[in-house]
Amino acid sequence: MTIVRVEGTPGRIWLDRVQDGQRSLRAGYITPVHGNRWNILRVTAQGDWLNLFLNGQFLGGVREDDPVPGRVGLMAGPGARVLLDDFLMEPPATGAAPG
Repeated sequence: MTIVRVEGTPGRIWLDRVQDGQRSLRAGYITPVHGNRWNILRVTAQGDWLNLFLNGQFLGGVREDDPVPGRVGLMAGPGARVLLDDFLMEPPATGAAPG
């Protein structure tokens, strides 16, 4: 399982992997996270890559050598105030690329 964690101040975003009950940091980014207004977090899966974007800016990606099918979860830590809007999950594209 892969977890995306966001800490609003000073704007840290982490990608963690959990396997056999152990969590390991895969990537970490420092970027402005705007308080008291909407932020757009986007995670895409393309092949074996997970790519992370915040407010339209590409932060980076990690390769998932052994992706595991499963559920998508959303959570907020203690004291966090989170509003969600337009949560969208699409199945991966299949077949030939349009052209």
